Amino acid sequence: MFKRVLIANRGEIACRIIRTAKKLGIETVAVYSEVDRHAKHVRHADESYCIGPGDSSKSYLDIKKIIDVALKSGSDAIHAGYGFLAENPLLVEACAASGITFIGPEAETMKIAGDKTRSRELAQKLKIPVIPGIIVTKPQNPGKEINDFIRQNGVPLLVKAAAGGGGRGIRRVEEPKDLKDALTAAAREAKAFFSDERLFIEKLIEPARHIEVQIIADSHGNVIALSDRDCSMQRKHQKIIEEAPAPALPAALREAIRAAAVQVSKEINYTSAGTVEFLLGPDNNWYFLEINSRLQVEHPVTEEITGLDLVELQFKVAAGEKLKLPITATKANQVTSIECRICAEDPESGFLPQSGKILELVFPKSPSAAVKIRVDSGFESGDTVSHYYDSLLAKLIVTAATRSEAIVESIKALKAVRIAGLRTNIAFLLRLLESKEFNCAKHHVKLAEKLPSSEHDRLKRALLYAALALLYDAIKKRSSLQSAWNSEIGWRHAGITALNADFSVDSLAVNVQLIPNSDGSFNVFGGDSHSMLEFVLSDLRFVHGLMRYRLNQSEGSFYLYQDNSLWASGECGTAEIKRLLPVLKQRDNQDQNTGELITSNLPGQILSVKVKAGDRVSQGDLLTVLESMKMEHRITASHAAVVKEVLKKSGEQVRAGEVLIRLENT
Repeated sequence: MFKRVLIANRGEIACRIIRTAKKLGIETVAVYSEVDRHAKHVRHADESYCIGPGDSSKSYLDIKKIIDVALKSGSDAIHAGYGFLAENPLLVEACAASGITFIGPEAETMKIAGDKTRSRELAQKLKIPVIPGIIVTKPQNPGKEINDFIRQNGVPLLVKAAAGGGGRGIRRVEEPKDLKDALTAAAREAKAFFSDERLFIEKLIEPARHIEVQIIADSHGNVIALSDRDCSMQRKHQKIIEEAPAPALPAALREAIRAAAVQVSKEINYTSAGTVEFLLGPDNNWYFLEINSRLQVEHPVTEEITGLDLVELQFKVAAGEKLKLPITATKANQVTSIECRICAEDPESGFLPQSGKILELVFPKSPSAAVKIRVDSGFESGDTVSHYYDSLLAKLIVTAATRSEAIVESIKALKAVRIAGLRTNIAFLLRLLESKEFNCAKHHVKLAEKLPSSEHDRLKRALLYAALALLYDAIKKRSSLQSAWNSEIGWRHAGITALNADFSVDSLAVNVQLIPNSDGSFNVFGGDSHSMLEFVLSDLRFVHGLMRYRLNQSEGSFYLYQDNSLWASGECGTAEIKRLLPVLKQRDNQDQNTGELITSNLPGQILSVKVKAGDRVSQGDLLTVLESMKMEHRITASHAAVVKEVLKKSGEQVRAGEVLIRLENT
């Protein structure tokens, strides 16, 4: 076994690897960028080394720096986790040249697995079904063959990066006229993330489920399919909720997919943990998608139903050991495990990623021996989320005896998470878990994007938070704030008359009115510019930051945290609450002298600017593309105008709120 391992990664996966390494008595070496100097994975490792600035291309993606630190620290192995260099064969070759063991497959195996076109050809050779597709040789100038493919297969289509993974470098094409722009955007993203512009086009199968098989293989020819997973809950090709085993699969279909995963893995002499992904069509026809030659983000659900530690198996396989698994592990226990990815992003603003300091981060414990809650996170209270990296805060994994119980317990666990300082997607996750489609195992890869949101529920949530924030403001103005806040008896509104104020709850502006009743309750009226609601709040109690209440006949509670905003974290998810002051009728981003100021909603880097001074633009025209937290964000014109000035150019870093383009109204 290894004496010391360098983890060429950050965040939750680095912490995850460190945990198993310590269990095995292996010393750990962390690498970090300048913005990660105080990160959790750095605090937990035995040694740590700075490898460059926040830009991952100059730190976590720099192979030479990684190898230099490994040699300097005396590390005899490198584990790359997922993302960054995890599927880069150049790192594997550099390890071999330096006498360091790479914990993963061989370089040549990784090249085949990581190349979607080669792996498709391999699957076809093995008579494994693949989706009809065609290789794109000239992204800037698609030729006759591609036009013929479109005529034969129709639209919609998917453009994919040949070296892609993790949902990157993918574009949907609804109409043939949109193909060229999709190819350009996918090629740009593919080059940025994988340094490889090659693309291919596939016929789009929908509605479809994403099914994958977790395999583990050693260097002695043993390849075992440990379990299957359903990863169909996705948003823009990014997985959100995963579960194991995959529900509602006929036994014969499950066995066929597992057998195909083993077959293709053996064909490329795969070793270590890996995943073979498939697409399941509405008619139960299934198709090979790709091979992921790394540990997956969602690997914990397989660990929970098998009782195995996949990272431990990776260490043992890399050390040359032969697989020796209990029969119960290969069959998988009769339980269900569900993973929810909690991300720092704002669903109310198009899922804009959030960055900043985490005021509070507390997760629930397992409620009983029959229900297990596991949390894998790279953050703790007081840590800072940087815009340089992805928005994943934590993975909440809940395991129970049945799928229905696992869903119920996942909902309870999400409602018990306490997060303040950043907006999150918890309310969105709750809506997905509570959907009829997911509960009936009728979900598919587009459901998360198509599931209609309840405007009534959205407004009710905002109005509830606004009403309680207004009461909190009233309490703060009383001289007995501290005694009222920590009292275990209900707070009464002596001296409080009717209250009225405007609030912003996340991105939704609401007006709320509170009218006190003689029994200590409040009638709550309010809404936004479209709808009005009314309900009764009663039994208010404030105990050490926890606000308890009764809304009509239902009890609820949440925690409150104060910094520049008021943060509420409870059964309706996390919300940022700001009191709105009276404002001028003029729009916030309007400049009286020069027209509209186009600003960045978040910090990041300008990828491209599509206009120049003097250009005329129409509503919806693309102005610029911003990259933040590993995602592209397209900024478009809200109305017809003339570009007066372009203030930022491609490659520049920008701050949130910084002016990018100045428009002049026509």
